[in-house]
Amino acid sequence: AGRADLDALATEVNALLDETLAQLGMAPHRLRLTVAADGTPSLVVAPIVSGDMALRTAALFPVAMDSANPFCWWKTTHRTYYDDALAWSKTHAVDEPLLLNERGEVTEGARTSVWIEREGQLFTPPLSSGGLAGVHRQYLLTTVPGAVEAVLTPDDLHTADRVLLGNAVRGLQEVEVVEVAAASLSGR
Repeated sequence: AGRADLDALATEVNALLDETLAQLGMAPHRLRLTVAADGTPSLVVAPIVSGDMALRTAALFPVAMDSANPFCWWKTTHRTYYDDALAWSKTHAVDEPLLLNERGEVTEGARTSVWIEREGQLFTPPLSSGGLAGVHRQYLLTTVPGAVEAVLTPDDLHTADRVLLGNAVRGLQEVEVVEVAAASLSGR
């Protein structure tokens, strides 16, 4: 496996973007850049359908993540755990599964960063809990006064003034944390 030449990659991505943007017009789109092990970039662009972006409910996924697993720290195509969590949430009519590590700490959502608001201050799990250092998460930590990292538990989700989920495409959205009936977990 080769290492991507970042200057060549930037040139290639900019060419792909120029070509793609010329075809898209002004409608909102999401862009996914994937770099193969040999350094070859691939750009996928898809329209953003606003109804697909809304998050209203979230529930705790019953399978713990391993906070020491490096695939939880980086955005990769190795997403088996996240895909399982999303399939589970779809089966239970929940918009986003909330993930816990082996210590019972909240880490993230399958596609989002988790935030709670308490008395006007925002808290998000530290990366040591096992989540991804997403760009939207980092943006909020550096631009929202008082936004900080803190270990969060399921109890924090239930006692917070608000629970918010977000990413660079969706922005930050308030959700209701719902319970999933224990009988529906028997297959896990």
